[in-house]
Amino acid sequence: MNYESIRNTIMKNEAAFCVARFFFTPIRIIKEYICRRRMANELIGKYRRVRREDFKVFYFGIPEHNNLGDIAQTYCTRMWVNDNYPNRILIEAKTRVTFDSKFITFMENIISNDDLILFQSGYCTRHNNPDHLMHLHIAKKFSHNALIVLPQTVKLDDNKDVECTKKIFENCSRLRFITRDNISYKKALSFIDESRLACFPDIVTSLIGRIRVEGERKGVLLCVRDDDEKYYSREQLDNLKGKLGFAFERVDETDTNSLHSAEKVFKNLEQEINDKITQFAQYKCIITDRYHGTIFSLISNTPVIVIKTNDHKVTSAIEWFKGLYDSKAVRFASSLDEAYEMAKEIQDENIRIMNDSVLYERFYKMALKDLIDSI
Repeated sequence: MNYESIRNTIMKNEAAFCVARFFFTPIRIIKEYICRRRMANELIGKYRRVRREDFKVFYFGIPEHNNLGDIAQTYCTRMWVNDNYPNRILIEAKTRVTFDSKFITFMENIISNDDLILFQSGYCTRHNNPDHLMHLHIAKKFSHNALIVLPQTVKLDDNKDVECTKKIFENCSRLRFITRDNISYKKALSFIDESRLACFPDIVTSLIGRIRVEGERKGVLLCVRDDDEKYYSREQLDNLKGKLGFAFERVDETDTNSLHSAEKVFKNLEQEINDKITQFAQYKCIITDRYHGTIFSLISNTPVIVIKTNDHKVTSAIEWFKGLYDSKAVRFASSLDEAYEMAKEIQDENIRIMNDSVLYERFYKMALKDLIDSI
């Protein structure tokens, strides 16, 4: 019996699960403490020469997983900071290290009121999400600093969590919370007043129209997830692939996850991002239920068909693109049959698109910095 089989058996047996949790929780806590402290020591060593009087940008929530969508957010945020605050020292940290007392003490010793704290964009504002808990933790510790929560999808449905978040954010007069869709904007009003709330597209959209892609295009690419956010079953997706095989000479499947670890991706970050965009640019059409699968498609000038997930994250994101790009650049399919018909139309009409940098020009060239500098 392998590890997964043993784990699944325990999870299905309540008594066995309670016993396992009793014995393994202390071990997990100790391992987490050791990991956090090691990260803290590495960061303290790396930034040991930083002084309080230096101008700094703290950037928290750097991904530890290999999802290229989230990692592309880091890539774009780094570029944005370098373009807009070239004379500031950028101090990056993963979420878990911000809960280490030694790191917090180090931060308290070097931070000044002029320093900026950025939080990674993403699907973080959810009940008990580690990144959300980190936002609250840092906001409590450094309430006098400028705190910028970069564009978020919000799904905070727990009433106690909403009230806790609201109470902490009320004490942060220089906090600005940015959502990345209108549904999230309305949800965020439950814990932050509208004067400190903004709505921007995901920061990876700043790459649309700014990366040159060319080459021959063939077939269709499915970029689909395999987690609890998916709407369609594996069988349904396989049936769609079978139908597409009769219309397209090439039908492939991918995900936004890299084949490499996050650590390896970050060592060759720009190349990893460019490779994924180049992959998308090889096809006439993309069908995806991934948030950044949609954005990578637009960056690569590939028509994209968005299919359902179990929440509003992906479908609401496409509202940003309506009226800005060709009407067939990005479309929502309410069923897999409709997705097939749309893909076949792209194939039959040989639809080509060329997206420009309007979202970068409108939101990330000047607007984000203007928002921050106004605090």
